[in-house]
Amino acid sequence: MGGEPTIRAGAITGVLGALRAFGFDAEGLFGEVGLDAGAIDADAELTVPLRNFVAMLELAAQRISAPRFGLRVGLAHTPAELGVLGYVLVHSPDLGAAVSNLQRYVGAHQQGADLTIEREDGLVRIGYRISDPSIQPRVQDAELTVAVGVALFRDLCTGGFRAHEVWFEHGAPEDDAEHRELLGCPVRFAMPTNCLVVDEALLERPTPAPDAALLGILERHAEQLVQERQQASSLSEQVRVAIAERLKDGVPTLEGIARPLGMSEATLRRRLDDEDTSFRAELDAARHGLAIRYLGDANLTITEVAFLLGYSDGTAFHRAFKRWSGETPRAYRRR
Repeated sequence: MGGEPTIRAGAITGVLGALRAFGFDAEGLFGEVGLDAGAIDADAELTVPLRNFVAMLELAAQRISAPRFGLRVGLAHTPAELGVLGYVLVHSPDLGAAVSNLQRYVGAHQQGADLTIEREDGLVRIGYRISDPSIQPRVQDAELTVAVGVALFRDLCTGGFRAHEVWFEHGAPEDDAEHRELLGCPVRFAMPTNCLVVDEALLERPTPAPDAALLGILERHAEQLVQERQQASSLSEQVRVAIAERLKDGVPTLEGIARPLGMSEATLRRRLDDEDTSFRAELDAARHGLAIRYLGDANLTITEVAFLLGYSDGTAFHRAFKRWSGETPRAYRRR
């Protein structure tokens, strides 16, 4: 998994604690997805592949029959579990600065995700979404991450905090009462991204105990970590994300991906080969990940999904999806 986006082991300690509280064999479960629970316990600054982390959350929720596992673990998070990023947020002068620093330094904690901040009509939308469409399913990761955001606001917001609403990119459960109770606000599903929506006026509130001198030291450390971890990002991940972004406009070519990356077709082909992959393999991975996402949207027909993935007809998509997953798109959607 070398070169893939990673996440700090500190993000996992709460998961380990929750599993052990259930009396569950956390070490065995972690081993099933290629994670070493002992090493994670020993070093919170260890980084692990994001893909494995997401798979572990899904498996944990299944094994202990807790569909809101990620949500509950996220709400129990403290700033300290985010490492240097958490301390930067704690010592930011106000909530607006904390949100800006979250976007600026999130790479010190995790790579491979888009974190956006949008302002409109007196509201601020803080969005989160894993960039790589092949990392699926990721319901638990989405709910954990948004819940961490809620927990952070509750810790940092003097005078109390209540979100305006929360968005999730995945579909709605049969009953969302538990979501609304835990998050304390309206919840919307099948949205373009995972999002915490807050009143813009909240961003003016000071944090409880900021330290300006310490903040400068922490920011320099966070910036260094961001740079180091960005350099470790794999080319194959960049190619996969670039393909996914362009598929709705047709199947991208090797040349069309190489040029924005500042290299020739031959160089891109050679460097992908060095990572034991190929342009064709990354195209397949991007299509597979997007297919899983689109098939979860009941508003899209299977023909429309095929078109969004760059297939000229549904038959080609049908064959490809069966090769990827062993079942037809219709059977997957029904299941």
